[in-house]
Amino acid sequence: MFGKTHMIRRTGMVFALGVSVAAFAVPAAFGFDGRSPDTRDAAEQAQLNAVVDGRSPDTLDAAYQTRLGQGVSLVDGRSPDTLDAAYQAQLPTVGTLSDGRSPDTVDAGILGRTQVVEITSSGSFAWGDFGIGIAVAVGSIFILVGLGAGMREARQARHRLGSA
Repeated sequence: MFGKTHMIRRTGMVFALGVSVAAFAVPAAFGFDGRSPDTRDAAEQAQLNAVVDGRSPDTLDAAYQTRLGQGVSLVDGRSPDTLDAAYQAQLPTVGTLSDGRSPDTVDAGILGRTQVVEITSSGSFAWGDFGIGIAVAVGSIFILVGLGAGMREARQARHRLGSA
């Protein structure tokens, strides 16, 4: 009578221990150290250069790209929107807006007037989704039946013991 309960508890404890060991062992086995990619890049850069200058990983990447000549170096420090507005002002255009709107506002106005219509049609019944739904329902029923049978067995075992 107590042997079955002891075996269930021992099995549960072994299962919980196995799950907790797997939770810690699997990420370590795959090399997940919990750091973001930018943090890993900064750590690798710091190991290569052995000089820590305190800049963010994105800033370090931008500086590295600029040194290679592949990046765009902004000498005047203006924002990209300001650079776009300056570029547009230098272009000879016919019918420019004189109302003082920013380029972003002009673009938003153009997009607001366009209408996008997308027609989608389902070809047939989604049997895959139906199968997943049925599998979940049947699995839930099996779990409930198992729990009910376990509770019934526990109740009957308690009645067999009788009062002490």
